[in-house]
Amino acid sequence: MNSSRRSSSLSKNRTSHSIQTEKTVYPDHGGDWHSALTLSKLPADELIDFSVSLNPLGPPEITADLTNQIINGLERYPEPRSDKLKECFAKFRDIPKSSILAGNGSNELIHLIPRFLSQEKKCVIVEPTFSEYGSAIQSAKIPQAQYLLKPENNFRENIEAFLFYLQSVENLGSVILGHPNSPTGHIWAMESLFSLKKFCERKNIFLIIDEAFIDFCDKPISFIQEAHQSKNLIVLQSLTKLYCIPGARLGFCIMHPENARHIENAIPPWNVNSIAQTLGPKILEDTQYLEQTRSFLSKERKIIFSALNSINAIKIFPSETNFFLFKLIDDNPDLSDRFFKSLLTQGLIIRNCGNFSGLDNSFFRIAIQTEEKNQKLVQAIESSFQHGK
Repeated sequence: MNSSRRSSSLSKNRTSHSIQTEKTVYPDHGGDWHSALTLSKLPADELIDFSVSLNPLGPPEITADLTNQIINGLERYPEPRSDKLKECFAKFRDIPKSSILAGNGSNELIHLIPRFLSQEKKCVIVEPTFSEYGSAIQSAKIPQAQYLLKPENNFRENIEAFLFYLQSVENLGSVILGHPNSPTGHIWAMESLFSLKKFCERKNIFLIIDEAFIDFCDKPISFIQEAHQSKNLIVLQSLTKLYCIPGARLGFCIMHPENARHIENAIPPWNVNSIAQTLGPKILEDTQYLEQTRSFLSKERKIIFSALNSINAIKIFPSETNFFLFKLIDDNPDLSDRFFKSLLTQGLIIRNCGNFSGLDNSFFRIAIQTEEKNQKLVQAIESSFQHGK
């Protein structure tokens, strides 16, 4: 990616709700089912959504057995502070309950945290990444800067260069990064995170790490055990994607207990609904489901990467989680639109990544689905280029 294109990407307006090309309006987030239906003009049952990064195994079987309990719970208010839910998550992660905040999805917490950061200090966001970080910082009227990881390096960090950059930022107050990161699938080296943590503690800077996709990884790379011990570290996690329950909305924030008490005072009671409070404790008990998920993804990740890596028309980037980012090699400005529509007409929804800082419309993200669906997608991508679409 040349410097002029990178500069143009960085100037994109984060407040817009879609990315417009001459022919297509790309949704701002994955999982925009209604937009895909409108664009494809296909019946809903003919669409396969590769744009949203949920567990391909679907919700755990135990969720079907909770229907009556969920319905009965609708007649009562949920627990005001989700105490039982936090107890179960504390046991699941082996961390103190006092360090946990529960949210209506991790996105609620992403927008809550900046309210407790100084508006006088700058926030650095490591890009390309989830756009809600920038939206939340912007809404809190906090000045922000972007540190761009480069596709030519497979979006890997150079911790020495990053720390040198942070040292140069005047009035730095916080750093936000994804680990694993969306849309790149990149994970940070643990040595890099420890170096970054030490730097932030020494400078009294908040380090905010989003681990929403952490449980899809084979490696033990979570930084959660560090979070409750450091007053400068905040870790976000989500059950929404792991257990494929996006409609229920369930996320957690882990931090030092003193910080947790301070922030929880601003959370309104009943912010987590009774459906999520019913599902959470039960699905956390299903350790077999977690093992099955990792085993399936470990196999399919290798198959998909190998298949797409053999297509000369695209560049696929390594991933440690349940999705892949790839780039169309040809710079023809119409190709992205034609490619996107060629898949959509076959009922295959993928995520255009043109609204991520540092990327353009030639980048796409796909989530891992079932083996049969994955094969269909790979064949469709191969066919698109074989027929010159």
